[in-house]
Amino acid sequence: SDLQVSWSPDGQRLLYQLSSNDSPLNQYVRNTGQTTVVPVAARLPRCVWSVDSQTFFCLTAAGLAKISAENSVAVSSEPTLVNARELVLSGTEEGIFFRTTGTNEIFSLRLN
Repeated sequence: SDLQVSWSPDGQRLLYQLSSNDSPLNQYVRNTGQTTVVPVAARLPRCVWSVDSQTFFCLTAAGLAKISAENSVAVSSEPTLVNARELVLSGTEEGIFFRTTGTNEIFSLRLN
């Protein structure tokens, strides 16, 4: 299995996951050396960090989850039925842009 990783913008946190379907999403905190399992069933390519490195967003089967990086708790969720990949958070953090698997159409979700 391949390891997939995503560093937070400040370089202090790392999301990582083996590419196998049953592998959990984990968060490693550099300054404490602590690793926690993220409490959502998400694949790493469907997650994106906030600019301030305090939260990250993941598209799951249940919807969009906003997760606190500090304690790895999902703080909100919005339903979505789109099979998305290549997530990009807007510069103002007001929305997430992504492409769909298969058709490569570009969509966005507004964050409240």
